Amino acid sequence: MNKICKANIIHAGVKMLKYLEQKKIPLDLDEFNNTNGMVFDEQEKIFRESDTFRILSMISCVLMDLGVLIQRE
Repeated sequence: MNKICKANIIHAGVKMLKYLEQKKIPLDLDEFNNTNGMVFDEQEKIFRESDTFRILSMISCVLMDLGVLIQRE
């Protein structure tokens, strides 16, 4: 039933980092609420334009905010 596995979470994290780079959204893990707010605003814009929401990317935000996913230097 649950299709989320380690590989899927890693894939989501990589996609999320690429998304942040593409949209020029700064990633500050100490003040992640700013990053999360910018991502939310972008996703809301996409939702209004296309009636779709990228939920896996938002899961990545939550996992990064909780420290489950971390950025490698």
